[in-house]
Amino acid sequence: MLGLDLLSELDARLVLAVTSGPPSVAGFAARATEPGGEVAFSQTRRPMVDSMKHAFDHENLDCYRLAVKVNRWFSRAAFPRGRSNLRDQGIRASDSVVCNVAEGCSKKGTVVGKSNLLTALGSAGECCAVLDCVSISGSVEQQDKLRRIGAMLYKMSH
Repeated sequence: MLGLDLLSELDARLVLAVTSGPPSVAGFAARATEPGGEVAFSQTRRPMVDSMKHAFDHENLDCYRLAVKVNRWFSRAAFPRGRSNLRDQGIRASDSVVCNVAEGCSKKGTVVGKSNLLTALGSAGECCAVLDCVSISGSVEQQDKLRRIGAMLYKMSH
């Protein structure tokens, strides 16, 4: 449970200080200076596995970590005007890569697990094709990552 202290009522801003509980709240860490001082909020990114005591198998895979990076890039990428359909398709395909790698690894050694990895491979190819259709800064690097992901997924599924 978080303990919240209200600082000076005279202060025009409402300042909340996180006094106990987890180091981040909804992805953001908050810290406050002296009453009436500036409040600093900083977005925190926890390492995927390093700080966790227990992890799913997929969280340790380079393939999964690369897929997450590509997925986050698609979410931030500025597609040309009139090409939002490709942006949406790229985001959905990159979501599919991440989710199917996770599901396929949780069903390792089964026909369904292999099918999930092959679906992820197809979605990685789809992401690469989306980037072939537009000219965006950083897309070449993302395609290189997608090809690496594809090679790993092929090896994992055969």
